Amino acid sequence: MSKFNIGELVKINDYHSMAGLVGIVTACYKENHTYLVRFSRDLELLLKEEAITIEKR
Repeated sequence: MSKFNIGELVKINDYHSMAGLVGIVTACYKENHTYLVRFSRDLELLLKEEAITIEKR
């Protein structure tokens, strides 16, 4: 089971070089525990499970 679901709002953790960015999970890859996160129409990152947390608004 995935730690995050598609459509969830997530934030990049402090130890990452792009810390603080908030985006939406658009895809989950269970085989390597990574998530495709969209931050804007021009920026998407493939991030490891440990690099993101759920953003509470």
